[in-house]
Amino acid sequence: MKTVAVIAEYNPLHNGHQYHLQSIRRDFGEDTAIVVLMSGNYTQRGDVAIVDKLTRATCAVLGGADLVLELPFPFSMASAELFCRAGVSIAHAIGIVDVLSFGSECGDLDALTAVASRIDSSAFRHAFSEIKKKHPAIGHAKAMEEAYIAAFGTPPASSLSSPNDLLAIEYLRALAAHGGCIAPHTVRRNGASYHEATVGDTPYPSATALRSVMQQGGDLSGFVPSDVATLLSDAILRGDAPCDGEKLFPAILSSFMLNEPTASKAPAIHDAGGGLYDRLRRAGGEATSLSSWIAQSETKKYTRARLRRALWYAYFGVTSSDVKTTPGYTQLLGADALGRALLKRMRKTASIPILTKPSDTAALMGDALRQKRLSDQADRMFALTRPVPMPPASALRFTPYLKK
Repeated sequence: MKTVAVIAEYNPLHNGHQYHLQSIRRDFGEDTAIVVLMSGNYTQRGDVAIVDKLTRATCAVLGGADLVLELPFPFSMASAELFCRAGVSIAHAIGIVDVLSFGSECGDLDALTAVASRIDSSAFRHAFSEIKKKHPAIGHAKAMEEAYIAAFGTPPASSLSSPNDLLAIEYLRALAAHGGCIAPHTVRRNGASYHEATVGDTPYPSATALRSVMQQGGDLSGFVPSDVATLLSDAILRGDAPCDGEKLFPAILSSFMLNEPTASKAPAIHDAGGGLYDRLRRAGGEATSLSSWIAQSETKKYTRARLRRALWYAYFGVTSSDVKTTPGYTQLLGADALGRALLKRMRKTASIPILTKPSDTAALMGDALRQKRLSDQADRMFALTRPVPMPPASALRFTPYLKK
């Protein structure tokens, strides 16, 4: 029996995600165990999740996952390279994973691997550095495309501007850095593009489109597995979803306006160096919402995702060393019977703590304790982003979903 890991957000889980899980069992056998390393309450695009991590983990188990472990904040909100590096680190640390499976636009593992290996070459690094020097305002993805062409004479076989292919390449780089002991596997992405904002007539709409449906109170039936549709509808009726980061705009703005930074504070905040912290602080004086704040700060150099991450990281005091260190723990979010058996195995194989209850935090030390405190702080504030806010302390009292 193979154990396959998937690093995901499931924000929300939809038919395309279920197709990916089904494809894993098609390729490796019906007895394949699937471990999902899922983002907590904050996502890689620099925003809060549309619904809390426990509900999304429950959706993952209903959709075909056996075990769901958390990729915690602040790693869950990091840029592609650091997000993938953190997820692969946890997959390696739990000690039972044979394969990492990920979606991609091209579906060609050989092409993705070739691009990944070239990006780690000295020729590419030199070309990338030169392009950034000549064009300091250029976006990261565009700089990577141009550096690749400059270094190797042809465009990459897989687009570096496609979010799914870029993540695939970063997964491959992270796997190689761990010595290749976990094998890669990719499934070609079905349906609408990553950025498609409407559901259209495909049974595989983007998560972006489905978040819009949830925000407008629409019907998810037909676009997500039926059990998941029921679960998400119930969350909406209870006032648990859709969550909205805009609810914390006054608090985030206040943290900028009332706390004058020292000369050393701004560069220490991850993704806010190079004058960006000051730029955000000035733009905040004219902002009436998070979205208007981002719009007034956006440039070719600073994408919206980068700006959103900088705001959240500044609010929670996340430094570059916080994000660039190795994840020191993970946390159980959900499991079925096979997942509980996997968890028992990991008691002997894991090199990092796997938290299953709030009191487990007491055993953490060093970087792991710092990471858990940052994650707990962020989760407390997430409780206030629900349509019907919950007391912040309640966010730390949840029980993992265990399917009977």
